[in-house]
Amino acid sequence: MKRHSNPILHLLLVLALLTTVAGCKKKPDDAALTKSIQEKLQAMPGVSVAVAEGVATLTGEVDSEAMIAQAEAAAKGVEGVKSVVNSLTVKPAPVPEPAVTFSPDDSLKTAVEENFKKYNVSGVTASVQNGEITLTGNVKRSQLQDIIKAANEAKPKKVNNQLNISK
Repeated sequence: MKRHSNPILHLLLVLALLTTVAGCKKKPDDAALTKSIQEKLQAMPGVSVAVAEGVATLTGEVDSEAMIAQAEAAAKGVEGVKSVVNSLTVKPAPVPEPAVTFSPDDSLKTAVEENFKKYNVSGVTASVQNGEITLTGNVKRSQLQDIIKAANEAKPKKVNNQLNISK
């Protein structure tokens, strides 16, 4: 007696085999992926990596836009990484401290005397030494603000007030 093969049975067996093989595909090892990405990004301080279900997330601050692109490309280049979420930012540029410049003594004296004229200050002597202005003389209290303003506008290191003030 001849056995006839049933094509439907064969088809079902093939489908079952394919389903079993597809089901055996292992999920990405997140810890191993994290380690691999971290090794590639070793030269980029400030970058943190987290991997969940094969999706790598990059966070932190780097020095430039180019470094952001390099980090993302390195992470995408690791076998097993499904996708990369790049949340890196560029560090803000440091704000330089303004340089404080002090005028040499002769130019300071000239500047304060010109400011005295500008504010109609009289009866005050300004001596300058090592960038410091020392004010001497007899003045009325109502003149004091203009005198101090005139001295400070010359940009000395310090103003020493030795004025005698009357009402």
